Amino acid sequence: AAWGRRGIVAEDAPLALTTPPIRAGAGTRFLGLAVRGTGSVRASAGGSSRVVEARGAGWTALRLPVRAGQSARLSVTATPGADGRLVLVDVGVPVTRVRVSLLTIRLGGPGTVVRARVTPDPAGVRAEVRVGQRVVGRGVATADGRLVVPTRARGTAARLIILDDARHIGTVVPVSLPG
Repeated sequence: AAWGRRGIVAEDAPLALTTPPIRAGAGTRFLGLAVRGTGSVRASAGGSSRVVEARGAGWTALRLPVRAGQSARLSVTATPGADGRLVLVDVGVPVTRVRVSLLTIRLGGPGTVVRARVTPDPAGVRAEVRVGQRVVGRGVATADGRLVVPTRARGTAARLIILDDARHIGTVVPVSLPG
């Protein structure tokens, strides 16, 4: 395990790897990976390349654009920095844009409850409802795509924000909370 996640470790010397062809499914916009430690990672796929510098304990995401329906090999070179350690996780993970449908908003308890269906690959998608910059509710989608966000607000305009993560490109949906 690498900081609580399974990963590929590059220590003391550069590590080069190439994945088998990865087919980008419908809705896939990028192939991704995340890196932690210190050093640099150079990656290429589908005719594009990127370099990221990892600088410590936080995870740094790297995304390479691909065409949906096409296959691409992901080539990665990880060069550890002075501490001699880089960890790569989620190598070749397809990154998709989250779609929101079946949005309903109802009064419930002291606030309102925002419900929606999210696709594709919904398990673990995190969301917030914000009024201005203030977060008034949070929720996580289930494996079957159900998202429930209880809020502490009523009678105002708000935004349902689907947050970015390693596998998803977030989105923002304006909502009107009844009151």
